Amino acid sequence: MKRINFVRFPFVRFEKAMLYNWAKEFYIDSENRAEKEVKEAYKKCAEYIEEGNQEKVDELRLIYDFQPQYDIIFELMKNFTLKEPNEMTHQTYAGILESAGFRVVCDNGTLQIFDDENNEIKMKKFSDLEPQIFKVLPDIDKPERGGKCHPYSVLTTLLYKDNKEFETYLVTGRIYQLSHKFKYLHSWVEITVGDKTYVVDPSKNLIIEKDAFYEINHVAGTEKIHSSVVAEDYKMIRKLTDYDGYVAKVYYESRHNGLKLYRKLVKMGEISEAQPESK
Repeated sequence: MKRINFVRFPFVRFEKAMLYNWAKEFYIDSENRAEKEVKEAYKKCAEYIEEGNQEKVDELRLIYDFQPQYDIIFELMKNFTLKEPNEMTHQTYAGILESAGFRVVCDNGTLQIFDDENNEIKMKKFSDLEPQIFKVLPDIDKPERGGKCHPYSVLTTLLYKDNKEFETYLVTGRIYQLSHKFKYLHSWVEITVGDKTYVVDPSKNLIIEKDAFYEINHVAGTEKIHSSVVAEDYKMIRKLTDYDGYVAKVYYESRHNGLKLYRKLVKMGEISEAQPESK
């Protein structure tokens, strides 16, 4: 998927302050960049965009991996997977992509985005392919689903714990968009069928090929837990979550550390030990 050419961007739609923010909020690895250098890069990039100096923008973009097309695709995707997508939101983000040389096709419950070399990103609503998900996650296609990626991914993984036709994993990693100032922890489900791996992101009602999901979200540092293991751990996960949602995140980021923390909390008497399922 190609990068957006900023000079072709329809900045006439944006206030000058928003233009500056687009330049300011691209991802920077703060551990490796001096604060002074970062601030200077923000300022310069905003100036180059305003001047239409694509060559200089490209230089900064290569240094800082500035790829705003993925932010726009991300927003388009979130809206598309709702039960009642906002038409104005769709037209706005699709229009931005199309004015930058992309082609957006939304038909029969599928969203496809093509660049000028016909490379494709394709996504569907997960609930269209798996209607039973509403019994488990009744608000999967509503805005209320936001912020529930960890428990939703666990419950979606458990749907397939006994399925022998494909491999299913609970996956957690660090992701970011340009509008985020830091990487944040996110969970999803990966399903491998034959030689294809798909990502189901239940907090966005999305199913998409793994490579596209990882590219859009700049995924890093994943922890994968097989569905059969998630099933064994489920009562423990519930106890950690009931104790403190932030504590439970330790499990998602590292099952090994999550188990250690759980045992420590049991030993301290903070939580009771989860009892195994009766046979």
